[in-house]
Amino acid sequence: MTDLTGMKFGKLTVTGYHGKRKRHNYWNCVCECGKNKIVEESTLKNKISCGCIYKNKIFNKLIGKTFGTLTVIKHSRVVKGHSRYICQCSCGNIKEVSGATLINNRIRSCGCLPSNFQTHGLSKNNKKLFSTWVRMKSRCLKKSNPDYFRYGGRGIKVCEEWINGFPAFYEWAINNGYADNLEIDRIDNNGNYEPSNCKWSTKKEQANNRRNNRLVTINGETKTFSQWVDIYGINPNTASSRVYTFGWDYVKAIITPARKKAC
Repeated sequence: MTDLTGMKFGKLTVTGYHGKRKRHNYWNCVCECGKNKIVEESTLKNKISCGCIYKNKIFNKLIGKTFGTLTVIKHSRVVKGHSRYICQCSCGNIKEVSGATLINNRIRSCGCLPSNFQTHGLSKNNKKLFSTWVRMKSRCLKKSNPDYFRYGGRGIKVCEEWINGFPAFYEWAINNGYADNLEIDRIDNNGNYEPSNCKWSTKKEQANNRRNNRLVTINGETKTFSQWVDIYGINPNTASSRVYTFGWDYVKAIITPARKKAC
């Protein structure tokens, strides 16, 4: 048996032989973080650390992210198996918060926000807007959603600012022309749901922005098929039937006046 004492594997340094268990040799090791660990010899070459690197990756995953008005500054400690983080509120206060409460939207500030700005109050008083937020996330995240293939299935995402809490979405909506008769619409249909790529539109405007809406050029001007149909006053069903049933080209289907019915 080769003596591995003093040899280094990743962040682990072998300090001595521990013994044999079930025909496998085990060695005492110390990690650079200071933690002692017993490691089976055949796995030493694949060991990077005592596990602290992986834990730090998990702990650091939230650092720099914002939840409501709280921005995570650093990992603080682990209490009864739950990680706690030091966060700075937009009002300037520092608060230690459980990572689980941040991720599950159970806390949105250091306590400085008025009660009517909390998620529950907002959702209760703005049911349609809250429903828009829920459906937007569902289309992008839930494979069980019937529309997932057109959104999440195509790589469409919801930005972290909105996905982490309703208040941020609510604030953007109110400041950007939201009304109950409007629907959220992406400016670039291949882009994500995020403030720079979203606006509020009527259902008709949304239809004109669909990625499968045919663009038609007439007299050098390009508009969607639906827009041209409105301009020329053709019944949409008539125009569509001309194209898809009788094989007319789009321009002819649009500019040809409909026959007047005999009295």
